[in-house]
Amino acid sequence: MNDNRRNIALLLAAAVALVVGFLVLKPGSSDTTATTATAPAVTTPAARTPTTTAPATTAPPAPTPAPVTVIRVKGGEPVGGIKELGAKKGDTVRFEVVADVSEEVHTHGYDILENVAPGKPAMFDFPAKLEGVFEIELEQSATQIGKLTVSP
Repeated sequence: MNDNRRNIALLLAAAVALVVGFLVLKPGSSDTTATTATAPAVTTPAARTPTTTAPATTAPPAPTPAPVTVIRVKGGEPVGGIKELGAKKGDTVRFEVVADVSEEVHTHGYDILENVAPGKPAMFDFPAKLEGVFEIELEQSATQIGKLTVSP
């Protein structure tokens, strides 16, 4: 019977040692925290250099795109007469041609050509790099449908 008691005592001692070891070594135990908190700090040259934080910068808002002017062509003629467009040098020129005929639309001076057809408008979107007065026409019929004036 002595052997049984000795075996039980050894098992109990081993279980207690395991529980105590777990409590002492588990992460976040108070002993580990205390040791970490009282450890001396190491100062490096970088740690002694004051740091400055750059102010937060925000990107400027994107410019609002120029409104789209619509030039309507019916029966090969501009509805309401020749459409007058204006822009300042550096602005974006934006206009759309809607037509009931199939043609090529030409912006003179800039030499930009776009096809237009019924149900398929021609969209123009370009920087106003050249100053002056420029004709917009239906190329094949040589019909002027617009006039673009770019000022300084």
